[in-house]
Amino acid sequence: MGNPELETLLAEQSEHWQLRYEPQVETTMELARELLAEVDESRPGLAYTSLQTHGKGQQGRVWEQTEGGLTMTLVFATALQANTLLGFSLVAGCAVHEVAQHHGAAIRLKWPNDILSVVGDKIGGILVEVVSKNDLHYVLTGIGINVSKVPALSSTASLRDAGASAQLTPERLAVDIASTLHRSWQQFLTDGFAPFQDTWNAAAFGRGEIMRVTRDNKELEGTFEGVDAEGFLLVNGAKGRERLVSGTIQNIGDKSYASRF
Repeated sequence: MGNPELETLLAEQSEHWQLRYEPQVETTMELARELLAEVDESRPGLAYTSLQTHGKGQQGRVWEQTEGGLTMTLVFATALQANTLLGFSLVAGCAVHEVAQHHGAAIRLKWPNDILSVVGDKIGGILVEVVSKNDLHYVLTGIGINVSKVPALSSTASLRDAGASAQLTPERLAVDIASTLHRSWQQFLTDGFAPFQDTWNAAAFGRGEIMRVTRDNKELEGTFEGVDAEGFLLVNGAKGRERLVSGTIQNIGDKSYASRF
């Protein structure tokens, strides 16, 4: 069984996508691994499902897909060293932000992988994994977004809530994000994260507000200044500006979080 809308939209793109579609899977990350033999530096891959039953986010957290939601994993390949890929999850966030704006939705980004409403409610998330095989590094970029509905009894939001058109389908959103992120991937391989820094910072949720972060069993509180040219979190606290690569965000302004990065 195929997905005619997705297949038609992909055929209209300039990229030659390798597609894996299943009506229902446990995770698109696992489905994407079936594409590794078909993906190379010139051919990206897209794993897509209408229903993901065991989705996960950062640190193994559960991502519950809503009816009519977007769940996909994009696969890009490169022979560059894996350590040059740092910051790509932020680039993916920039691509989602650009596409959401195009469809009329106002969203914000939370370091390093969350997609939020303008008031800080979660709309979706991004999960990046790197698989090394046959002298290539495959970057699996999982993206889950509430398009028109949200899970019951949750504090999440949807793109529809954020202003997206009622006509926006998950398939249309998937292809627009895939195409935009593929272009960004090519620039990222050449120039790194630096060209995306200003875009990400402009879309950041709570920039300029007080942020509380715990790391190594210690707490840091200070002004959230955004990210630097390598994608590291910048917090200006009692000891001056600190550049963070790990920790747990507890609060941004009056919004409470507990996301490990």
